Amino acid sequence: GQVQLTAALLDRMHSKGLIHRNKAARLKSRLVRQAAAAGKN
Repeated sequence: GQVQLTAALLDRMHSKGLIHRNKAARLKSRLVRQAAAAGKN
């Protein structure tokens, strides 16, 4: 779904050197948490 596509985009941004590895991991973590919270409602 959308979460997987966005996570893949963040991975690509990191591999191209656009963002730091930890930032990519942090954003993916936030993304998953938000998606889980949205799923509960």
